Amino acid sequence: MAEARRRCAALGRAPQARRAGRPGDRTPGRRAQVALVTDALRGGVVSLIRDLNGNHVIQRCLQRLGPEDSQFVYDAAAAHTLEIATHRHGCCVLQRCIDFATPPQKRRLVETIAQHALPLSQARRPAPPREHIYIYIYIY
Repeated sequence: MAEARRRCAALGRAPQARRAGRPGDRTPGRRAQVALVTDALRGGVVSLIRDLNGNHVIQRCLQRLGPEDSQFVYDAAAAHTLEIATHRHGCCVLQRCIDFATPPQKRRLVETIAQHALPLSQARRPAPPREHIYIYIYIY
């Protein structure tokens, strides 16, 4: 299992990873396959989010697996909000987390973002996604 996790994380960082999940990924497959992928990615979510190609893999998980199967991404986003929100790729993933979340997941993320509002507002980058996230804070 450790070898599968290492290989999956390495594949997530490969330039081909963005394109690997196109037409054939519209159905995530059997439960066992989804469990295998999520278990393999679970330990390296933050490093994948910060990676040029890996962030697309995480965004694809959010988009295709659904909120319940992507819970590991929401947990990592809530635990590392400041680190993710101030990274140029992480802020995009955080936006997608909010976009695809269920109401309880969205509320948890927004509350966590609100707790870090001062350091986030003072961060130099990224600028554009912050406004998107602040709108959610205002609504909730």
